[in-house]
Amino acid sequence: MIIEYLVGGGLVASGYFAGALITSLHLRRTPKRIEAICPCKHSVAFHKDLTGPCHGIVDRIMVYNASGKHVGYNDVACTCQGYAGPELISSLTMRPIAELPQATEEA
Repeated sequence: MIIEYLVGGGLVASGYFAGALITSLHLRRTPKRIEAICPCKHSVAFHKDLTGPCHGIVDRIMVYNASGKHVGYNDVACTCQGYAGPELISSLTMRPIAELPQATEEA
């Protein structure tokens, strides 16, 4: 009876360790997601039409105590005036429909 418990415990432990090994191998193989990040540290989604100002929020040291040390942050609007991050692939490969040549019927 003790042998059966030991075999069962060994099977459970081997399944646990095999699952942990497979999970860790999968996490190592997963490529890092590439994101379009502007130098202001906000993603491309915070910039209007890639040329407009950033709509993100930035923490700035603005709260001071009586001795002059900062004790807190205030949220202020980001001062970035346009997206300056990496070029997006969609802007290189896709053209608006208005720019595509019109099909002509020749009969």
